Amino acid sequence: MMWKKMYNHLQENYGNDLHLYRSKSTYIEIANKNISKLTAINHLLENHFNLSLEESIAFGDNYNDVEMINGVGMGIAVGNARDEVKEVANKITDKSIENGVAKSLHQIFNA
Repeated sequence: MMWKKMYNHLQENYGNDLHLYRSKSTYIEIANKNISKLTAINHLLENHFNLSLEESIAFGDNYNDVEMINGVGMGIAVGNARDEVKEVANKITDKSIENGVAKSLHQIFNA
């Protein structure tokens, strides 16, 4: 398993500087630790919408969504999300192919 050797090497040597995510069994996503989906959302909210993270909703399904789902006011995992995402989510909705995001937004904004 070549990806495992590469992942371990990157984690051991650059783990303090990089986000490392396995998005599929053979994929490694690599990003600077100062940049993530959560930091992007926070930047947009602060600089363009004058809102806080606590006032935001985010949906996710994969390893690179854990920080985002955990960091917003309402983190929602779709039904087909990885267990790690579901563990930090405030709510779990239907699978993405079953329109889970749309159903959740409808429930939230039409309640």
